Amino acid sequence: MRYLIVLPSLAISVMAVVMLVLVHILSNAAVEYDVKKTLAGGVRVNQKLLAVVEGKLEVPEDFEYKSDNIYFLILGQNGTIISGEYPEEFTVEVPVELTKTQTIKWEREQYLIKDVRIKNAGKELYVLRGVVKKEDIYSSYKSIENISYLSILVVFFVITASGVVLFRQISRIIKNMCQSIENIGQNADISQRLEEDDRIYEIRVLAQANNRMLDRLEQGRM
Repeated sequence: MRYLIVLPSLAISVMAVVMLVLVHILSNAAVEYDVKKTLAGGVRVNQKLLAVVEGKLEVPEDFEYKSDNIYFLILGQNGTIISGEYPEEFTVEVPVELTKTQTIKWEREQYLIKDVRIKNAGKELYVLRGVVKKEDIYSSYKSIENISYLSILVVFFVITASGVVLFRQISRIIKNMCQSIENIGQNADISQRLEEDDRIYEIRVLAQANNRMLDRLEQGRM
């Protein structure tokens, strides 16, 4: 009977671990996607603020070089910095890449870089670069991830506790039924009947089946 408690609890524990792993994997994937989307959106918006007139790059005076944890730089030929700056701790030189978002690991941190070409530049290559530290944006998602973990653990403990209570109840009822059947056998008193517990349907059906069998045995003696 002990296995009725141990095996379901073990299965629930395995399910909880699997759910925690899935939440971790999916949350990281979702954060990665959203960080890239936020970075690309910020770069595209700022790209529209820049223009090249008669070969000269014009930058508005109120142009923001940092917004929503994204650092913006304007690069010229060969990736030289015309204006703007990287985050303080980021000192590595990264070549221009216009086809995809780059992920750079530096000082145990991950940085995402998005480059777009400033339009109407003619032969001159002007690039707007957006740089974001993944951890800066990820921190806002950390609380959501922690809430997910906590919710899974709460559900796990509630289900486990409920399961233990239920299985102990079933174990007690079945033990009482076995004791009653044993007493009937020892005393040869088939006039006794098993108690029909209405709380659990299967147990009630089992008790009714045994009582019907005792009815037939009692009738056979008469």
